[in-house]
Amino acid sequence: MQKSKQYVLINTFPLKEIFAFTGIFLGVLIFLFPGDDIEKRVLQEENANLDLSIMYLENITRIHKSPAIFEALVDRYAKKGDYVRASESINELRRLFPSEKSSYLRGEYAILKSMYFSTSDAQKKEELIAKMENILNDAVLTTNDEKFVYWAFKESIYIDSFNTTLVSVKKLFSLTKQQKWLQFAVDYAIAHSKYKVAQSLIEEYVTYCSDTDCAKFIIKSALATGDPGFAADISMKIAKKGELIQ
Repeated sequence: MQKSKQYVLINTFPLKEIFAFTGIFLGVLIFLFPGDDIEKRVLQEENANLDLSIMYLENITRIHKSPAIFEALVDRYAKKGDYVRASESINELRRLFPSEKSSYLRGEYAILKSMYFSTSDAQKKEELIAKMENILNDAVLTTNDEKFVYWAFKESIYIDSFNTTLVSVKKLFSLTKQQKWLQFAVDYAIAHSKYKVAQSLIEEYVTYCSDTDCAKFIIKSALATGDPGFAADISMKIAKKGELIQ
């Protein structure tokens, strides 16, 4: 019943009338709001009906072109499973906004992600994950945009890509100098039983440790790697910092 409600407009009115109505509505939007405001309002709309959402966005591109609008189109087409139109939208995005690498990388990723969840072929899934990881690594290594790197970080967690997660976390630390990212990396490595990786991260973390809470975390994490000798060495390094250990 719910599904039929989503398509009632398409089933009731001819496409020509829907396009005409959409055009009139967009004309009103242009009159009432500047381009940026239109974009915000369009992107905030719910997209339960992909066909209407795509139609809406396609009409918007006739009067207001932006990376965000094309990225949204790619996402909608990908969710619908129309990968040809999604790729065409990416190509248009590249043509109009060649410097907006973050937008077309997210678009390419959206297509691969949709393909991944629409197939049950294990080998195909493995191939798609590898391509998704390549895009995320590209995103992290070629930009200093914190929001974009954070997006890559979240997606790497979602697809459980250990190496990509660590690369993105280290980049976030490099950009923000917030110790929480090194702490996350240590916890993440230990949680995945990557103890040698965790030890390497702990060695790096010692350099930046500047308070008692940090010192306690490092010693506790060193012990969690299961290597008493390593934990003892780390404890000595912390102790040499003087006031950190009372």
